[in-house]
Amino acid sequence: MKKIYLVLLVFLFVFAAFGFSKTYIVGTSADFPPFEYVQNGQYVGFDMDLIQAIGKVEGFQVEIRDMSFDSLIPALKSGIIDIAIAGMTITPERLQVVDFSDPYWSADQDVIVKKDSNYNLTVLFGNHKVGVQTGTTGDLWVSDNLIKTVLLDGTIVTVELTVTSFVIAFSIAIVVSLAQVYGNLPLKVVATIYERILRSIPLLVVMFILFFGLPAFGIRFNPFMAAILSLGLCSAAYQSQIFRGAILSVPKGQILAAQSIGMNGRQVFFHITLPQSLRFAVAPLTNEFTIVLKDTSFAYALGVTELLREGTYIVSTTYEPLLIYLLCAAIYFAVTFSTNTVVRRIEKRFALPGFEFRGERA
Repeated sequence: MKKIYLVLLVFLFVFAAFGFSKTYIVGTSADFPPFEYVQNGQYVGFDMDLIQAIGKVEGFQVEIRDMSFDSLIPALKSGIIDIAIAGMTITPERLQVVDFSDPYWSADQDVIVKKDSNYNLTVLFGNHKVGVQTGTTGDLWVSDNLIKTVLLDGTIVTVELTVTSFVIAFSIAIVVSLAQVYGNLPLKVVATIYERILRSIPLLVVMFILFFGLPAFGIRFNPFMAAILSLGLCSAAYQSQIFRGAILSVPKGQILAAQSIGMNGRQVFFHITLPQSLRFAVAPLTNEFTIVLKDTSFAYALGVTELLREGTYIVSTTYEPLLIYLLCAAIYFAVTFSTNTVVRRIEKRFALPGFEFRGERA
């Protein structure tokens, strides 16, 4: 009986120590050594040691959650995290929405440039590219002094990305689809390899390869061009299958009929196959255009100031993520809805009798 009591007491002690202790979710941006970073799969650094020590003294557990720096205050404000610790500077704007501890570190703001470039702070006001971490005081300084943040400007960049990359993809897709349908064996193999590879790799990875990887071979693109090429190459792989399916959808009887009246292969393609396949492709191409439009938000990762990045800039100063991101969503919807409305009218105008795509029951 005493052994049972002893086991029960040990169980209650362990349960009280770990089961009843409060667990706080601590947000950080683990990309700022030596304060917070990842080493061997563990969150380490001065801030990490500090919050763990506070937890031991105050009797609570700590669950570290890594996120981007600019999302820490919005996450704290919305209750996603309980504490944020990430070497964050105390500013009057931030004090309006969150409470800070007493400061425990003092640091200066520096600008780094390439060695022997002879750049200094004054040249930043010229036509130069400046890299910042979104949401930091450096970002806020650049936003206040060097750039003007407007959602409309970001929307224009998003539309430019979408239209330019879609045109590039359209041109490549036509060639790839024709090679797959009419090409000889080597052409079919090359086109199929291109289509399979680009459809298998995530768009963001393609962007990183073009922007960060190719400079190792002396090939450099600016962020906007890297985003356009990535979107165009990936979308072309999908569009090629739309065109291939559209070409194969033309009834074989029409092709045989055209050949029976003396049309050669070129005439059959340009007068029979191509006009119909382009019309068949309108509806799925509209869907692909919408996908490309939404995928332009990935250009955020390369530093392109499209709609989402402009919205993030505003969130980093207003700390109103719900309002700003809803506004961004509304703009995406407005552009998408307008495009779909125009294309639907084009589709009805050029629809082939007997081959209409209807969205309602008869």
